[in-house]
Amino acid sequence: MKLFRKKAFTLVEMLAVIAIIGILAGLVFPAIQRAREKAKMAKCANNLKQFAHAIDLYQVANQDFPDWLSNLYPSYVSSKEMYLCPADYSTNGDKSPYDSHKGADGSMPWWVSDQYEFRETDDTRYNTKVLDRFPRNRDIEYCSYLYEFVNNICPTWAPGFNWQKVRKDQLTGPSRSHGFVPLVSCFWHQKRKGDTSDFVEGVKGVINVAAKEKNVYNTDASKDKVDRWKK
Repeated sequence: MKLFRKKAFTLVEMLAVIAIIGILAGLVFPAIQRAREKAKMAKCANNLKQFAHAIDLYQVANQDFPDWLSNLYPSYVSSKEMYLCPADYSTNGDKSPYDSHKGADGSMPWWVSDQYEFRETDDTRYNTKVLDRFPRNRDIEYCSYLYEFVNNICPTWAPGFNWQKVRKDQLTGPSRSHGFVPLVSCFWHQKRKGDTSDFVEGVKGVINVAAKEKNVYNTDASKDKVDRWKK
């Protein structure tokens, strides 16, 4: 009667297998990450398009733009989740028991260091300085997106000018760039430099939906404040 013994793996063979698995993982993981990023961008772009359509419906009923993006809920936007970008990793919000909440930064670009910049566009429950004349919908507690037609004064512009007035002037003015006047924008896809608070220049990571044609387009954060409306 013959006995058959199974031949065990040698240490060298096991190390070779582990090395091959490591190489394959190194090749596949970046591709998976890129696929996830593209999926998040596609979801975000779809949110922006949905907001654009909801604003169109609002304008038909009210003959004007909504004062805040939150005012679309629930009559024109039925889901609170649409106010949250899947790439949002907010750093503000409640510190306990959680570090933060998606959408708690209130549309402010993550690379902005000035705590007062963009605060007039904050469409979250953390905005305690909303003008009573243009109340936001407090049922919307968090929002990842910057509504460019918000009916609130920007402290860096001329007295009496607010975001909505400036954007309306850009739409009706002689400029040929009406197709690129942003209606709603998202900053969460701009590529970060390692673990720093700086973004990678030359990468068009800001997603916008145009106020007139409703086309989705990307801009570079390094040029965002200078010529995003001059294309």
